[in-house]
Amino acid sequence: MDFQKYLERNFQYEEPILTEELLDKLDINPNTIRQYLKKAADNGFIVRYALKNGVYYRPDPKAIFRSSLNLYDVIKKKYLFDLNNNRIGYITGLSFANELGLTAQNALAYELVTNKESMHSRKVLYGKTYVFLKKPRVMVNNANYKLLQVFDLISSFDLYSEFTLDESMKKMIDYLKNVRISKEDFKKCLSFYPEKDQLAIYRSDLLYELAPKQPAF
Repeated sequence: MDFQKYLERNFQYEEPILTEELLDKLDINPNTIRQYLKKAADNGFIVRYALKNGVYYRPDPKAIFRSSLNLYDVIKKKYLFDLNNNRIGYITGLSFANELGLTAQNALAYELVTNKESMHSRKVLYGKTYVFLKKPRVMVNNANYKLLQVFDLISSFDLYSEFTLDESMKKMIDYLKNVRISKEDFKKCLSFYPEKDQLAIYRSDLLYELAPKQPAF
């Protein structure tokens, strides 16, 4: 096959190209794919990502500065979405609290919950930056990931927010405004959390705030 043509058709400039992704998509011997990647990298068609083995990208020839990859783009493709662009993970911890405007602190590392992680928790080094991975309590999907993000935040609220829970609820509800999940599924997701976390989430009135918007299944 014309490997470089395949990459050109299927990957944009500065889009992460994962070896594991190619192994999944192409019915080719793994050693052959690695040889193809090495040849394409040696002739400059693709570039090896400096922060992690097994990651490449097509450099943008029109880039004003040196073409490179953004770490978020790598972890997004590797841990947050599958090959069909279905949600399999989410950002949690300080980064998520910052995204909602509940803290001015910037996280020094990404904390992710992902279906691809089988261990309770572990850290992966990307250059000098750690990415912390956690196994999900319940399998993450397009319908529940936002709710699980908020569950996690409420469960560890005092660690991340600079405001009280009551002051922060409006921002969390706004974040969940497009979520469509039944009371039954809400309670099912919550059942995977420790009892003290369940109590904190029920006391937040999150279910009451979401319930009026939910269709009856």
